[in-house]
Amino acid sequence: MKKQLLTSIVITLILSVTLQAQTFTGSYQLTGVNVVYTNIARLTDSPDDSIAQYTLDAHWPSAASSAFSATLAGWAPGDTIAVIATPDILLTPFGLNYVGIDLNLGLNQEDGQMLIPGVEGTSSTYPTTNTEDCSTFAVVAPVTDNADITYSTTSNSYNSDAGTFTWGFGMSQSDVFDWFDAPDDWEDPTASATNYGILTGFFNDDNTGFDEMELIWHAVDGQDSDSGIDAAGLLNRHLGITLAFSDTVTVAALAAQGIPVNVGTYPILGGTGVDLDGDGEPDGVFDTDWGYYFDPVGADGIPFWLQPGADDSPFQFTGHYFTYNGLAAISAIMTAAGDDADG
Repeated sequence: MKKQLLTSIVITLILSVTLQAQTFTGSYQLTGVNVVYTNIARLTDSPDDSIAQYTLDAHWPSAASSAFSATLAGWAPGDTIAVIATPDILLTPFGLNYVGIDLNLGLNQEDGQMLIPGVEGTSSTYPTTNTEDCSTFAVVAPVTDNADITYSTTSNSYNSDAGTFTWGFGMSQSDVFDWFDAPDDWEDPTASATNYGILTGFFNDDNTGFDEMELIWHAVDGQDSDSGIDAAGLLNRHLGITLAFSDTVTVAALAAQGIPVNVGTYPILGGTGVDLDGDGEPDGVFDTDWGYYFDPVGADGIPFWLQPGADDSPFQFTGHYFTYNGLAAISAIMTAAGDDADG
């Protein structure tokens, strides 16, 4: 399902390099990457948002030809929908090579320029996301770039104890990365910038140059970052969710309390789990794109075992699970009732 989004991105690039001290001009090879996407529901802004919604729905037999649907989750503007991070294996050269990520770039501190690829005659690839048919997924795509860069320093940029030199780092006019500013003070970057970068060089053993660089940046969708917007500068990023939170323990826990429910062998969609071991965390929870739909709640919002009167939950005759036979029976009743089907 498409969601209205404001996305905050934190990216860490680990780059191998051999450079002279206190300059970052040179060619770099990516040796590790970590990307964290924080997806936050937002108000509609762009005409592209006409396809969006704020709920996660389950459909049977499919979303394309749905005979039954139920809402599993919903969000209001400002709610965090999901925090998605790249796997730790991408922090290693092996992991990058395994998925086909090969990024080299050139930085020119004096001319304020970044080039991808950074070595003439080579090519580069980098991960991004794409959304099609209500599904957001990762892709690795070829990239080229010619961006502007800026930097800043403070009296604390050189740290002899840690063997590092740190710059505030900014990038703009990039076709690959978000745009962000070089903060006035890299130790307190949000004091002067919403979108900001920090570049840290790690000295070699004899302090004559850098063996490694780490570039971290934070960017929020909008015109300033030139990210997640349409041609008019309106927010238009969407998140497609194809997996629902589910669990395998809720129904079993109810049965263990003596509540008359049938315990199935598959997960229940929308299940939030039960803390079985007392550690404060729900057990049995995972994401899936299929499972049982279990609904023991009546029209008054009260589970059938707590209702003062007769059980009025919609699936009371099928063990409180959605079933094909139950759907057929409901359909027959609705057809027979005709115009009186709503009461």
